[in-house]
Amino acid sequence: MHRRPWLYVLAALVVLAAGVGVGANIMINNNNAAIAKVQLQVKVDRDAAAAKARAAAAKVKADAAAAKAKAAAAAVKAQQAAALAKAGKDAADARAMAERAQAQANARPQVIVVPGPVSGAPYYDSSSASTTLNTYFDGISSGDYATAYAQLSAREQSNNGSLSEWSSGLLTSIDTNVVVNSVSNQGSGTIVANVSFHSHQAPEQGVNPGETDTNWNIDYTMVPGPGAGGYLIDNTSNASHSAG
Repeated sequence: MHRRPWLYVLAALVVLAAGVGVGANIMINNNNAAIAKVQLQVKVDRDAAAAKARAAAAKVKADAAAAKAKAAAAAVKAQQAAALAKAGKDAADARAMAERAQAQANARPQVIVVPGPVSGAPYYDSSSASTTLNTYFDGISSGDYATAYAQLSAREQSNNGSLSEWSSGLLTSIDTNVVVNSVSNQGSGTIVANVSFHSHQAPEQGVNPGETDTNWNIDYTMVPGPGAGGYLIDNTSNASHSAG
């Protein structure tokens, strides 16, 4: 029987090849498993990052909505505060008007004492000047500023500005105890009446800050004209005052 050594070699090679093939398959499988694991981890990380980004976006949106709601609430609160402030001002204005009306109702009647005609001037009728002054002071106290303004001459109106400008400083004034202390003749129908009176006004319109009651003494120069008594107030001078 002849031995065939090449057959043994061939068999060994076949066995070796089979072993190598199995080992290769195992390595390939291991590599595929490692790749799959890495791919899975990448997917997990990507999904987690996407979820985190969505959560951050949702938080930003929620914060924006909360800020918008807070701003709207602040706007409503500001509107309510403005409405309350306006209501308070309106109430204060109404009280001031009521107080003025009551003060006017309670004001003592004006008393104007006019001396007799000035010596040497028989044409001077003291009662006429008295009528003009009564109309002037009564118009201020009653709020009939147009009538009071009409007792001023054109020159005096020009000196004091328009009716609205002139009356703006008298809106709370009530004059009482008006007395003509003396009258002097200046010639050509012009007279000067020295008048004292008491004025009551709101603190902000006092001649001195916060002064609500003032005693006055003023010289009123009067000229013939279409006033209530045939005279018009043409100028004021020598004004003095004291808190009263």
